[in-house]
Amino acid sequence: MKKKVACCYGTRPEFIKIAPVVLALRKFHSDIKQVLICSGQHRELLRGIGEDFGLKPDIELNVRKKIGDSGDLSELAAGLLKGFDGVFRRVKPDAVAVQGDAASAAFAALAAFHLRLPVYYIEAGLRTYDLSAPFPEEGYRQMISRVASVLFCPTEIDKKNLLNEGIPENKIHVVGNTVVDALKIILKGPALLRQGRAFTDKKIVVTVHRRENWGDPLKRILLSLKKIRDNNPEYKFIVSVHPNPIVKNVIESFLKDEPGFELIIPPTYRKFISILGQSSGVITDSGGIQEESPTLEIPCLVVREKTERIAGVKLGWSFLAGTGGDEIISGFRWLINWKRPKGGNPYGDGKASVRIADVIEKIWQ
Repeated sequence: MKKKVACCYGTRPEFIKIAPVVLALRKFHSDIKQVLICSGQHRELLRGIGEDFGLKPDIELNVRKKIGDSGDLSELAAGLLKGFDGVFRRVKPDAVAVQGDAASAAFAALAAFHLRLPVYYIEAGLRTYDLSAPFPEEGYRQMISRVASVLFCPTEIDKKNLLNEGIPENKIHVVGNTVVDALKIILKGPALLRQGRAFTDKKIVVTVHRRENWGDPLKRILLSLKKIRDNNPEYKFIVSVHPNPIVKNVIESFLKDEPGFELIIPPTYRKFISILGQSSGVITDSGGIQEESPTLEIPCLVVREKTERIAGVKLGWSFLAGTGGDEIISGFRWLINWKRPKGGNPYGDGKASVRIADVIEKIWQ
């Protein structure tokens, strides 16, 4: 009888990073059945993404009608916990796989823990050790690590974090980050986009959405972008506007119809990666983009106070600017003068998903 693993997601980054694992299990381990479960946490941003990978969910929970409906995190958490608990009881998986640090991952893991199901945690060990940054993700990922049976780390830095927290070493596997695998699936070698090209197009991609940047930090970031535009009129800024009204309304009030800024609705993942790969760099508070930029060979200016993607900063792929105006303007100078660091991609070689699938197979032998 086939073993069964429930692969859970609810946000776009979760799907992008768990999809290669599902595909690797299907290709190399046909004796393992995957059940793809979507919570619906970020339904708008997930539309059409399955087509990029040839996947669609087996089960959808519909915990959210649209982004912004459940601004209360406790309400969202309760819906996720109840939804995942019900589907696990019905599907009866042998294990549950989760990825990252979104609410869907945290409460799928907790529901599995309550049912004494093993939790396989992809992208484990990322830390800022500040529960307010990122909020609530830092708390969620620490929680998942405590209940996980197997933890797949992107880098040795992440493994060290887990060891320092008392996680047994035999539970930890350093495999790389599956986002590199996803990019290879989408673009079949995306680093080729940069080969032989100078940064002559003068286009900068911008994404800002994180909860800890809501309010004054977001306003400071946007004001800084306008100052940068004033001082660098040759650059064009392509701003992907998150659909959450708390973010969308502020961005539009600052940048709509402003010269030098093009506001776009979040495109499909394939289209976004194409835009990103043809840019001169990216300004973001996203976690995933910090991992994608080395594969695309572009610089990443991080507008957050702290980042858990330390490897990219240490090797010179990213620069942590914070959210202060002067710091962001200084960071922009780093971005436009950036030189490609020596060495390979700090987040892996595009084979993380195969390593994860192989570990899962060995567990069940």
